[in-house]
Amino acid sequence: MKSSAMVPASSFGMTPSISAGVRPASPIASRAACRWSSRVENSVPRVKGVCPTPTIAVWALIDIFSLESRVSRGGRDERARVDRVPEDNGFRGADPTDRRGDVDVALPKGYHWPGGARGAAGLCWLEVVMRIGIFVSETWGPASALDEIRDRTRHAEAMGFASAWVPYLPWSLDALTSMQAAGEVTEAIEIGSAVIPTYFFHPLALARQTATTQAAIGRPIHLGIGCSNPAVVAMHGLPFDRPARHVREYLEVLEAAMQTGAKPAGEREQAGFVQFEGEFFALGSIYGTPAVRPPGSILVGALGPHMLRVAGTCSDGVIATWSDEGAIEREIVPPVRAAARAAGRSDPRIAGVVAVAIVPRARTADVRAAAQAEFAFYEQSMPYQRVVQASDAEAIGEICVIGDEEEVARRLRGFRDAGMTDFLAAPFAVEGADWNSTAEKLARIEL
Repeated sequence: MKSSAMVPASSFGMTPSISAGVRPASPIASRAACRWSSRVENSVPRVKGVCPTPTIAVWALIDIFSLESRVSRGGRDERARVDRVPEDNGFRGADPTDRRGDVDVALPKGYHWPGGARGAAGLCWLEVVMRIGIFVSETWGPASALDEIRDRTRHAEAMGFASAWVPYLPWSLDALTSMQAAGEVTEAIEIGSAVIPTYFFHPLALARQTATTQAAIGRPIHLGIGCSNPAVVAMHGLPFDRPARHVREYLEVLEAAMQTGAKPAGEREQAGFVQFEGEFFALGSIYGTPAVRPPGSILVGALGPHMLRVAGTCSDGVIATWSDEGAIEREIVPPVRAAARAAGRSDPRIAGVVAVAIVPRARTADVRAAAQAEFAFYEQSMPYQRVVQASDAEAIGEICVIGDEEEVARRLRGFRDAGMTDFLAAPFAVEGADWNSTAEKLARIEL
């Protein structure tokens, strides 16, 4: 089963023009595994411009007038040059009056131009099967300091990762503050949270902090939220009451808050006010949220059937944990896609958080045993039991991606083929395989 996440190129902050006719020989590495399809149509090179992330699918037909390619294998250096931006380019946020003579269009590493020969006519589209992100704040060990988060995010962007993620854990720094630190030292890499507990933050407060973070870094963030689990919520003295209903209402308030106050282009934006009446939230806000663009995407941490339906119906996708290839294909993808389809939403993002250690083959068994000892308590913890039991793995240590580069590439292809759109690597540090080592090796892997 294949999946695709299709959204506008403008989501990357690129000039929204995509050219047909050149496909640079770039390693897929950590950005994405891409497949191109094309067919000849008329005599004018045209392209359906589709790039992965954040919220909705936008298909755009773009007339291409001339093309020059410059190809590099390092960083974000694949480029094409077009003579002008077409008038009807179809992308949100594009300026149809732009007539600059030379427009550089840079694709992040792993996103390829469509292809046949230079100047070949045709209608082409990109189907992105899976992208690879990495956690830049510790998920298993002691909390990362802000300087460490900044350094790791810079390295992740330089190595070509699609996204950088921070957790919200009892021992971690605040997620949105960490995201701001990560975003301020980078230019284009996606910044996301996985996941912020909904019971601990009022949705209006989270909307305001999200908008402020985006204003500080100058680009959208990707907001992963979820209900957490009964034990963690109980630590805060709060009731874990009807979590699926709670998250559904939370998303409704959050989305309304993010969209208030927008003004037509040229007019000053100002805060708006949210009116909502539900079982968990009944409010007429006495303050508005900063009128800043909505997040690049809102994803829901979900494993059970009710929450998976909420994720597909009310958000841009799901973040799943402790789910191997079989669980992703059988338990996660079908209900989320079905719910999104029924709600008239675009193809959802299917993100999975997976512990990763890249070690020599001779060490694989020992490192897997260490992972099993580290994470065994999840096998006895709700709501992880169900998804672990639904996996093909016999134990939670087998869900972790552990092995040499060849084995890791094999597992990545398995997740891709199961329908995962975003593989979120959480490095599991062992002797000889710290964060830097794992990130560098992961970035070199070709799918």
